[in-house]
Amino acid sequence: MGGDDDFPMWENKDSPPEPDSLEDYKGRLGELFWEIARRFGRVQAQRLFGLWSKPDPGERPRAGDKYPFIRELLSPREYKEWEVLELLEAMRPWPNKDVLAQQLAKKNKTLPRHKRYGSGATDMAPMRKYIHRAEIKMKKKSPNLYLLLESNRRQRIEKLKAAAKRKSKR
Repeated sequence: MGGDDDFPMWENKDSPPEPDSLEDYKGRLGELFWEIARRFGRVQAQRLFGLWSKPDPGERPRAGDKYPFIRELLSPREYKEWEVLELLEAMRPWPNKDVLAQQLAKKNKTLPRHKRYGSGATDMAPMRKYIHRAEIKMKKKSPNLYLLLESNRRQRIEKLKAAAKRKSKR
């Protein structure tokens, strides 16, 4: 991977010790990722690692799967907020907090507590409040991530305007 002193803990530099746990594998993958990124660029490393990070077809997609790096940047609580905000932004034709709150509250009634969306509320009013507060917190704490969500909304609005313009010309 690099120079002779990169991994002094290895007795035989040609073959590293066998990993004992998932954390060991995670560390080795991180080392490999950064080595590839250093040599070929971060984008190439992300593309290469992305080939193996596709979700299984039978697995329920989560909102954050579109941007897998988000999970690493946020705490578990912030990630749950991100998921809800991403669901809000994915609504068609426009984001509607009341409708999303109603849908998530209804869905939360059928899910076990650890798999519920947002705060886990099963009523519309607390879920609506959670969505509103999550949006405010994301704007303040992580404005760049919030801009990522907003850019998706702006692109969708531009597409809708273009479609309406084409339709009106007919």
